[in-house]
Amino acid sequence: QSMMACASGSTSVDPAEILDQLTHAEGLPKAALQAASTQRSEMVPVFLREIDSYLAFDGADPAKPTLLFFIFHLLGEWREKEAYRPLARLLRCPAHVVDAILGDAITTTTHRVMAAVFDGDPQPLFDIILDPNAEEFVRSRICETLAMLVLREELDRTVVAQFLREAFAELQPQAECYVWQG
Repeated sequence: QSMMACASGSTSVDPAEILDQLTHAEGLPKAALQAASTQRSEMVPVFLREIDSYLAFDGADPAKPTLLFFIFHLLGEWREKEAYRPLARLLRCPAHVVDAILGDAITTTTHRVMAAVFDGDPQPLFDIILDPNAEEFVRSRICETLAMLVLREELDRTVVAQFLREAFAELQPQAECYVWQG
């Protein structure tokens, strides 16, 4: 089966083939992304398993960052609430791992994706912000996620204000760290 056949809507593509195309993509794999979107209900659990598998092996597979980049953004585009906690765990990986997966997207889309998948519980976001081992730019952008959710009235302003007051004393490191910009 060809990816183009699926992209035109005539047939479905095996999820393993979609994963392979996303994993080994050079450039933007439009057909694979379209195939994944067309088969969204089938791909969500596959994508969540990929994230869990990656986290279980501490980011040991060097081919996976490309796949995870696309998974991260597709789940955000689909506003997939079930992905909220796995993506939050992914964002708490060491800086070099998150950078390998997201690159410049750390500062351009991380906050939007997390706001899109937010399931109503702010604790995973709080945990990212407070995690001194999490990538500092991710931590800063998650502060913006909180602001977005408050503005959309998806998160109580008083809860966020209390968290930020408490975080002011708890944030580590207390010295130079971009999380303070958030």
